[in-house]
Amino acid sequence: MTDPHDSLADGLDVDPRLEPGLEPEGIRLGVVRGISYGLFGKPDTFAGEARALGARLIRAYVYWSQVEPRPGRWEWDSLDALLDQMEGDQELWITLCSSSLWATRTSTDFQPPSPARDLGEYREFVRRTVAHCAGRVHYWQCNNEPSNTDLLWAGTAEEYVAHLKVMHAAVKAEDPAAAVVLGGCGYDVFSSTPGSPARLFFDHLASAGRDWFDLFSVHLYGDVAAIPEYLETAGDLMRAHGYLKPIVVGEHAGPLLFEFRRRRRSCRPCSRRPSPSPHPTRASTNWSRARGRTPPSGAPWPRSTPGCRSLPRSCRCSWPAARPSWRRSGTGSTAGRW
Repeated sequence: MTDPHDSLADGLDVDPRLEPGLEPEGIRLGVVRGISYGLFGKPDTFAGEARALGARLIRAYVYWSQVEPRPGRWEWDSLDALLDQMEGDQELWITLCSSSLWATRTSTDFQPPSPARDLGEYREFVRRTVAHCAGRVHYWQCNNEPSNTDLLWAGTAEEYVAHLKVMHAAVKAEDPAAAVVLGGCGYDVFSSTPGSPARLFFDHLASAGRDWFDLFSVHLYGDVAAIPEYLETAGDLMRAHGYLKPIVVGEHAGPLLFEFRRRRRSCRPCSRRPSPSPHPTRASTNWSRARGRTPPSGAPWPRSTPGCRSLPRSCRCSWPAARPSWRRSGTGSTAGRW
């Protein structure tokens, strides 16, 4: 039986760097730890429970503010706590965020990450982090959903590509076997029309950043019946520039919270966004500015978030859990197709 996806890459430029094994084989099912591991408190233990559920892939976030809180001061407690939980056949995917109180244009220790003032300092941050992990991280992702600007990336598409290029060079220098993952292509892209700001943002990433990533990550929220269309859109973003790389699913859950009518009214209070402050922001206050736009990946709002207790009960801690999985796209057979 012929696989309908076998011809996806016909006539396209397939990156030869994928041949040694950067393209994932088969299906990985796993969990996203959420966006604040070790940031609001002591790192917890969760990988064993994830493994008991069948998860063999763990995705977690690491922030520049966590590992280099001040220039030249390196702290590895949170990252080591994560690494120590991994067992033999578990794979680790790190979303590395350029959030810093001292090194980036927007001063924050959480969200949104922003461009580094000095790309050399950013390169050293990535290089040291990758080197510290000593080959134990299989996938390195440059920030998350960068087209979701002001909430998950406080910069332009051009600035993101500049950081992606630096990350790719640093990762390959320290761990050539690791794959570099493009920041997740999310619901803001898939739910918008061609020519929208989100689509144009990712079109630039697919064009200017084509040499600086190995895997194209998508986030599948919304109507589950639209998943094939979303995956086709992701492929089209690359095909438009004459190439195709593997598509992986970094987050996957059912309909968004705001798609349920009974939730809309109760969620209105948490959808109002105060004006951004020009002052340096700590994690909880910074994230609360835009908490109504996109849910964190399976994580409740930190209890320290200002106004959290004033929100309707139906709004709190109710985001659907998200889990990463693979869908292989490119030459050869397709694993985990929908």
